[in-house]
Amino acid sequence: MSIWDDTELQAIRLASEMIMTQDLDMDTLCESMDLDMEELNELMDRVQEKWEELKLQAAPIDDPPEIQLTFEEEDEMEERREEFDRQNENLD
Repeated sequence: MSIWDDTELQAIRLASEMIMTQDLDMDTLCESMDLDMEELNELMDRVQEKWEELKLQAAPIDDPPEIQLTFEEEDEMEERREEFDRQNENLD
């Protein structure tokens, strides 16, 4: 089964994305689900935690995340490369 076909996973993803991107009417949601606010917040936290867990499980192990450097960090890395090259030139 593909990730797309996994209804449970996609339901958790959908709920998580809705929590993060929508301005939810929490009072109406509590009433509709017959929950108090504390229970709804707990459920929302559980959904978020489960989604983060599922994303980690689905992430490829062999591919580390790409590191985004600031301009200053890039300049520093370039300076280090140049220094390394200069030092290695002297070894020849």
